[in-house]
Amino acid sequence: MIVSEPEPYDGMFFMCDILGFGNMINDNCCLYVGKTVMQDMLKFLKETEDNVFIDSKVEYTTLWNKIKDEWSYDYKLRYYTFSDTIIIYPNINYKAESSCYAISFLILLKVVIALYNYFLFYHNLLIRGAIVHNKYCIINEPFSLFGKAVLEAHKLEKFQNWSGIILSQNLIQNIINEKNLFKDLVKYDNTPIKEKELKDDYLKSPYVIKWMNDWNKRDWDWSEIILKIRDNESMLKVINTMIFYYNYLN
Repeated sequence: MIVSEPEPYDGMFFMCDILGFGNMINDNCCLYVGKTVMQDMLKFLKETEDNVFIDSKVEYTTLWNKIKDEWSYDYKLRYYTFSDTIIIYPNINYKAESSCYAISFLILLKVVIALYNYFLFYHNLLIRGAIVHNKYCIINEPFSLFGKAVLEAHKLEKFQNWSGIILSQNLIQNIINEKNLFKDLVKYDNTPIKEKELKDDYLKSPYVIKWMNDWNKRDWDWSEIILKIRDNESMLKVINTMIFYYNYLN
């Protein structure tokens, strides 16, 4: 067996879990789920990435003008899925606090928002995850993924008792120069955090994605979502998400 060389990265990294995915597997055969959910999702995300790239040049003209020849047009997002876990990261990492970094963050952010709403509106499923900035390594054949970014994203994801996407503190610091550009997509999370949790650096993350920003004309049918997610633990997360959305993101 030929083992490929590890690809080292130091940059943005997104990881999430699909809540209620196990029930979907139980109710439908694996082939059906693979074709109608996961395969469609990857196609949807790649189309979204292309559209975000085009739209951002119109919406964020000033930012694009700053970067001029610095941006590599080989830039793209990479997608990996295994079971109920989805990973997305850019193939090129730009210097933190640069305008290129801000554009890269914008593309990833918009794609993740689209991912959240894809599962919610098309499959009545919720996802819970995190975007962080840290080091990680990927081996493509056989596939292997490891590093601080994975640990940090996993810990932030498990920290939430609601469904959504949380952002690490150092990631926010890396876009500090362009922070105002993201005010409609990112919101400070003023939900109370227990004192003991603040002792862990991974959990000092007061920002979340406003995942309903681009989809606010759609009606939410929470009862349908609750019917799809049958185990009590996931159902509690749905209820917490309802409260979180109406209290902090609406």
